[in-house]
Amino acid sequence: RFFEEVRKVNDRAELWVTDAEHVKAYFLDPSAYRERVVGFFRRWLLHG
Repeated sequence: RFFEEVRKVNDRAELWVTDAEHVKAYFLDPSAYRERVVGFFRRWLLHG
């Protein structure tokens, strides 16, 4: 529900759900975490 409300304001919002506990996604799969975070920065900060 929260994500749906966010999407109403920003249709570029992304949701990432993992099996990790809060802020521990990096330790669950470091390479996927880096790919996701670096990809986010490249898409929205460098070309935003």
